Amino acid sequence: MIATALMVAKGLIAQLRDQLTRGYVSSLPHAAIGHAKLPTATKQAITSTKINVPMVNGKTFRPVLPETKPAPLPGPGLARPGPAPHPAPTPAPPISTLPLLPLPPAREIPAPLRKLRIVLFMTTSLSSSHAEFLRKCWAHAIRNSALLMQVETLIFYTPKEPTPGLLDAFTGKKVTVKLYNNPGWQEGAISAMEESTSKKCFAGYDWMIRLNPDVLILDNDEFLIKNLLDPEVDGIFADCWDHNCLSYCPKAHINTDFFAVRVSVLHADTFTKVKGIRHAETSATHAFKDIMSAGRARWLPGVKQKHICRIRGNLSVPVVHAHNTAKQCPLRRGGPLNRAFNSG
Repeated sequence: MIATALMVAKGLIAQLRDQLTRGYVSSLPHAAIGHAKLPTATKQAITSTKINVPMVNGKTFRPVLPETKPAPLPGPGLARPGPAPHPAPTPAPPISTLPLLPLPPAREIPAPLRKLRIVLFMTTSLSSSHAEFLRKCWAHAIRNSALLMQVETLIFYTPKEPTPGLLDAFTGKKVTVKLYNNPGWQEGAISAMEESTSKKCFAGYDWMIRLNPDVLILDNDEFLIKNLLDPEVDGIFADCWDHNCLSYCPKAHINTDFFAVRVSVLHADTFTKVKGIRHAETSATHAFKDIMSAGRARWLPGVKQKHICRIRGNLSVPVVHAHNTAKQCPLRRGGPLNRAFNSG
């Protein structure tokens, strides 16, 4: 009896296994069955077979499938699986400090001007704005101006060392960097003139031109050259108060954005004798009073400053101080076209 029961049980198990297998295959899409490598009769038998789910103790039999566990997460220090990393971006090329336009041909220097020794005295706190002018504007400004081409030496007065390449526009000229203690905006401008004149930094030159990096001498420099060559002239100035004088102008207020002075009238005490004045323009006006009263001063034409000491005016003005000029640099000859008071 026991042996018979075992045989019956084995038969039932084999039948159940066969039906489950047929049920799995019949659940496949017909397209999959069509592509299966089976005989045609077998395919038809599979697709037409009805599954008889066995009953055990009056309940539908559900085979127990083995439990599937999720893959363990990576341990500490191990990278999580994911998409392949993107390649590192190609670094942008360094921004060139060279001018955007090729340097223009150098202006021809008039023969009489070649006889003059001229020193450019540039004072600066080396602000970011001043550095921008030095990088973008000065190389072209020098090539555009016969006067700047004739400048022999740059004396660069600053409280800190210029970064490498900042003074490349003056290649071919003698460049002297002098570090000094800058006590402030107005005080610093005065201190630079007191120190440089008392130490006779300009000895041996015919003319000294003083300006800031954001003050540009333009290509229409004929007025400047004419008066530098005139033995009757000792100073070239701009009047903050727009008196429209050309020679004798006793009530003028000298702008220290720019001035040019014959070195022979610059004495060791020119500025120290008026020490105590805290405003740079007032200090310069007192320091050069003798030049003005003797009628040996000349005043820039076309200047319109409206009592605010910043050189600008009409297209005849040969010097301009406008902060937005840097956006137009490098300047072509004839630029900037807007030199008016509202030009920045």
